[in-house]
Amino acid sequence: MGRSGGRGGEQHSGLKPLSDEEIATLHKFLGAMPQEARKRFTIEFRHHFQVPREVRTIKDRITQRRHKDFIDVFERELAEKKG
Repeated sequence: MGRSGGRGGEQHSGLKPLSDEEIATLHKFLGAMPQEARKRFTIEFRHHFQVPREVRTIKDRITQRRHKDFIDVFERELAEKKG
């Protein structure tokens, strides 16, 4: 069985496109990450969203709300490890 609860539109809110401003902000955040963290993020993002190995960069794959949500969770986990 599928996920329960929520109205039809809410189930797919993660597929909503990000604005150009949101995408630029996320790219800036990722670019400012320490290299080791950015490498780990890239591996986890590729795995989670099934980005093929032959794709050289994930930058153009960050286009939807679910990608922003993934980055937000990664950022929180990174901050918890530092703290």
